[in-house]
Amino acid sequence: MQELSEIQAREPIVGEETVDFQFQAFSDSIVVSVSSEIRGLAYLLNSIYIFTLSLMQDELLIRGAIAKGKLYHKKGVMFGPAFIEAHRL
Repeated sequence: MQELSEIQAREPIVGEETVDFQFQAFSDSIVVSVSSEIRGLAYLLNSIYIFTLSLMQDELLIRGAIAKGKLYHKKGVMFGPAFIEAHRL
């Protein structure tokens, strides 16, 4: 999928480091995490919006969930209650 390749290959966006943006794709899932501050939420929602519009141009729809909670997400490793809750939703 071209959109995922573009996200993974892109240069960091100014301000991204302040929200601890992490992205990972595996199987048919995408996991994105950010800091729990309001800036992180705004950055997350904007990223989802841009990604969704890009997919809609290719006539692809997605579904997902947002969960707040403890999560370890670094360099391809992720675990924690927030991941389980998002999957459950």
